Amino acid sequence: MPKSSSFRARDRHELQIAGRSRMTKEQLVEAIEKANAAATRKRS
Repeated sequence: MPKSSSFRARDRHELQIAGRSRMTKEQLVEAIEKANAAATRKRS
């Protein structure tokens, strides 16, 4: 089983973001930064 497919299956956030094909790269970067910030706040 290729590593990439098992990684994709684990990383649901990435799958959800990748599904939004209408977003520009700038919007995508912003969405990822917001998601990372939210995840960081939850952990600490």
